[in-house]
Amino acid sequence: ALIRTTIILAVRSIRCFVAARDMADAATADVVLSDVHCEIAIPEKPGSTLTSRFPFQLPCPDCVSSILDHDDDGDVIVERRQQCLFVIEHAMATPLDSVGKQVWHGALLLADLMLNMKHKLDGAVVLELGGGVGLSSLAAALHASTVICTDIGDDLLHICHNNINCNMRSSATVLVRSLDWLQPRPPKGDQSYQWSDHDLTTLSHTDVVIAADGECTRTYLLSTRVHGI
Repeated sequence: ALIRTTIILAVRSIRCFVAARDMADAATADVVLSDVHCEIAIPEKPGSTLTSRFPFQLPCPDCVSSILDHDDDGDVIVERRQQCLFVIEHAMATPLDSVGKQVWHGALLLADLMLNMKHKLDGAVVLELGGGVGLSSLAAALHASTVICTDIGDDLLHICHNNINCNMRSSATVLVRSLDWLQPRPPKGDQSYQWSDHDLTTLSHTDVVIAADGECTRTYLLSTRVHGI
């Protein structure tokens, strides 16, 4: 259902692209348009945010069963999938250095995967690299015990933190932390989005690492092995 919705929204890409092009002047010539095109006007100011609703269908635990139940009339009882809705603050068009504030197809597909990976994520500690506005981490948190959503930039992390707080539907612990892949260590301290000793201990027990960009993920994992994190 999520992929179908994405395809429908993509039909409007030309209209959104033209709007973003007209919006960008010489000072904002590097504006990048998100590949998620919602039924909502693009903000006039590049980089400003809006709120969109992202519906998902949760997997049906009984759908894989070969045994069918019937009602009193002999009709098959169909197990209906539950709906899950995330309301996400994000940007539709940003300068190139702020594309993390947008929602990309990779995040949608990763979130859909997380919803269908209960057998892998149940009780796990999950680390997301390049978590952006937090959509995929929210999906992972429906099954995992702890999710660490990471990215860089206080503005982006603030949006992510608000999205997490507004959409949490489970008892999982979700941490929003700053993590620059080009640095050898996560930033320790007591300021917003810095890492405490307890956070680093939790990080050392990571069971699953997720990211929408596999190439960057491989680069980071090689780096962390070198530095012993």
